[in-house]
Amino acid sequence: MEVGTLSSWKVQAGDEFGAGDVLAEIETDKASIDFVTEDDGVVAKILATEGAEVAVGAPIMITVEETSDVAAFENYTEDTTSS
Repeated sequence: MEVGTLSSWKVQAGDEFGAGDVLAEIETDKASIDFVTEDDGVVAKILATEGAEVAVGAPIMITVEETSDVAAFENYTEDTTSS
């Protein structure tokens, strides 16, 4: 598998999550996979929109440890230019 489609988010920016929570569902040509977290945290920024095709290893979200850190990523945009 090299790419998948982010079919749905189960969280949004500002949501807290715990180990074992499903954050998103990703579909491939062969399966539907839950994106499950192994740690506790807070969603700071969603980078990939629902329906977007994402490559394996590409960032899809930013998480932080504390709710107070979410605001630091409010205007964040990913630099997709390559040098």
